[in-house]
Amino acid sequence: MRFVPIGCLCIGVLGRWLFLAPIGYLNAPRSMGKSLIHDPRRAPLVRRTFEGYATGRYTKNCSRKRGVGASLIAVERPFTSQAIGMLLCNQLYAGIVDVPEYGVRNKRGDFEPLISEELFYRVQAILSRRAPSTAPRQRAHPDFAARLRSLRIANLAGAP
Repeated sequence: MRFVPIGCLCIGVLGRWLFLAPIGYLNAPRSMGKSLIHDPRRAPLVRRTFEGYATGRYTKNCSRKRGVGASLIAVERPFTSQAIGMLLCNQLYAGIVDVPEYGVRNKRGDFEPLISEELFYRVQAILSRRAPSTAPRQRAHPDFAARLRSLRIANLAGAP
């Protein structure tokens, strides 16, 4: 007989989230019958970040300045674009519990999702560049082209 930890059963069969709640959710008391509930202050900001990014007009930096990063503070510091990227990739916001370490893959959670699965997968398509994005691409340095032109002109003139 194979030993199965209790946590695996709760996550796998019941769809309960047993870990610390991500931003936008709060851990619910056991008496509620759900593992997560919406954070009334942060859930609308997370939703707005997903909706803004799904339009294709924003980058992670813009989302950081306009959405969650502008309004949420983690340990008294604003969100980085990397943290926004991790937030946008988290399936838990679409109500999907995915914990490979416990053998749980794409299980419907016992809580109400913050966003629809359609919105989540639209954001994933933009992140993986399968869908077009109209967000402006910024160069690493704004006057990169000017520096490149001056270098080329100097080389054409025979300067070392």
